[in-house]
Amino acid sequence: MDKAQIYTALGSVVITAVVTLLAVYVANRGNMNRMLLQFKHEKSTRRSEQLRQKLEEVYVLTEKFVTQLSIHWMLYMQVMDGGLTYNQALDIGNDRKVDAPVYDRLEMLVDLYFPELHESFAEIIQHRDAANKILAEHKRNYKAGDFDGNCYVKPMRDILLGVDTAVKRFKESVVLQERKL
Repeated sequence: MDKAQIYTALGSVVITAVVTLLAVYVANRGNMNRMLLQFKHEKSTRRSEQLRQKLEEVYVLTEKFVTQLSIHWMLYMQVMDGGLTYNQALDIGNDRKVDAPVYDRLEMLVDLYFPELHESFAEIIQHRDAANKILAEHKRNYKAGDFDGNCYVKPMRDILLGVDTAVKRFKESVVLQERKL
C-alpha cells in the first residue's frame, strides 16, 4: 500500500468521523431543543393548574369568609332589634364553631398570586370595615345603657346588600382570571 492510498483511507476515515460527529451533534441539539420545549410546556401547564387550584380556593374561601361575617353581623343585628341581649349574643358567638382564620388565607392568596383581584376584594373589606364601625358604635351605646339599637339595623342591612353585590363582582373577577389561564 502506497502513501496515497494510506492518505486516501485516512482522509475518508477522518471525513466519516467528522460527518458522524456533526450528525450526532445536530441530532442531540434537536433533541435538546425538543426537550426544552417540552419542559417549558410542562412547566407552563403545571403553573396554570396550580393557579387554577388557588383560584378555586379563593372562590371557596370567599364564600366561607362572607358567611362567617354575615352570621356574626346577623347575630348582633338581633341585639340591635332587641331580640337578644349582648351577653346572649356573645355566648352564641363563643359556642359557634368557626373555621380556621379564612380571611388570612384569602388575603394572602390575593396578595401573592392575584393582585388583579385586589380592587374587587378591597370592596368587600370596605363593607366589612363599615359594618364593624356600626357594630362598635352600637356596642359603645349599649354599654352606656342605650339598649335600643333599631337605628343601626337599616345601615347594617344596607351593608349586607352591599357585601352581596361586592362578593358577586369579586367572584366574577375570579372566574375571569380562571378563564385567562
